[in-house]
Amino acid sequence: MYVGVGACLVAAVVTLALARWFGAPFDGRLWLAIAGGAGVSGALLVWSPSRVLGAAAVGLAGVSLVLWCQGRLPVQPYGDGALISAFLEQAYIFPRWMLGMALAVSLYVGIWQFPPVAASLPASLASASAFASLLCIASIAVASVALLVRWNRPAVHCALLTPVWMLFASGYVEYYPLMIGAWVAALAWVFDRPVHERSAVAIGAVAGVLPVLYVALVGLSVLLAITYTVRRPHQALRMAGVAAATAALAISIAYPTIPAFLQQLYAEMNFGDLHSDPRYDGLAASPTSLLLATRYVFRSWHLHDVAYMYFWGGGWLFVPLLAVGAVVRHRETNWRDDRVWLGGGLVLFYGAYLLWMIPKKGPQPDVDLFCPVFVLVAFLAGLLVEGTRWQRVVLSAAVGVDVVTATYLVWVGLPPV
Repeated sequence: MYVGVGACLVAAVVTLALARWFGAPFDGRLWLAIAGGAGVSGALLVWSPSRVLGAAAVGLAGVSLVLWCQGRLPVQPYGDGALISAFLEQAYIFPRWMLGMALAVSLYVGIWQFPPVAASLPASLASASAFASLLCIASIAVASVALLVRWNRPAVHCALLTPVWMLFASGYVEYYPLMIGAWVAALAWVFDRPVHERSAVAIGAVAGVLPVLYVALVGLSVLLAITYTVRRPHQALRMAGVAAATAALAISIAYPTIPAFLQQLYAEMNFGDLHSDPRYDGLAASPTSLLLATRYVFRSWHLHDVAYMYFWGGGWLFVPLLAVGAVVRHRETNWRDDRVWLGGGLVLFYGAYLLWMIPKKGPQPDVDLFCPVFVLVAFLAGLLVEGTRWQRVVLSAAVGVDVVTATYLVWVGLPPV
């Protein structure tokens, strides 16, 4: 137990030092957060991590719900909470967030605005913003518990210990709380066993649904399809057909035709310098690109922006853990296992996504933009510590990082870039 608590406290101190380097002021509430983290880290070494994290997820949801009812949840200047509420009121299914928004709109219109229900709701609960807050709190709580029940493994535990997950669990209104659980479930399912052992129908269904859930998840879909095609070429056509049919079926939920969806998606993609923060205005690769021009990607100011977003959203622990784990365990790696190549491809794809994608609103308001990357890296780092004697110590250290970073994200607020 002492080792776990020590790892938590050391990680918390390092996180505080890095937070100061990024310009964050010290806040007295951090002492309470660190004390709570030490308690959780001790519990992780005594009881099953899934039980501890599941209880923490339910407890955090309850606290968030109480604070929300009391109007004491702080509102931070990041995320698209206002857009979510507006889309619900307009019953508009935003194409980049299609599947999750379709479900949210259906619940809001079909239940919240159903006349007998709407008439019984107090004024404080009747608004779209109130519904969005409750839906986000419930989504993360349910996703956390479901993931921990289904996959009691360090990879999932690490994913749930990213700072951005804590932000989403705090009543934060955004689209990401509605889809991030499915993202982790997809990763856990894919890495459960070699890709080629899956059926073409299962691989096609997963590959088809992910981009409709959130456009940025297309990387896993493409790499999963390529991996399956290389290993089982005779099943490639069937897999591709299932993927196309799954995507088309999902799109048909909200749009009359696929061309109508694609046209609306193109209109909402913010190509070029459209809606760019002044910090990035004029730096797009072209008027039809979402990416930063390559000549700016490795400039010190942009790398600082990326480090800022990663530190606050993903924590500092999992990137070095992934790198060290890959080096230490490479000798025991089965290079014929297609999951090795898939994992490497995902790191390359989403590493490029992190570096080249423009944070349109700026690093601080868009601190949650790269949440799929943060969760992916934590998941893969967790895979590499599975089966080692250090796995619970790593979880304890992750708690130390998490409690400090999440305190700033949720309560104190982030420093300017």
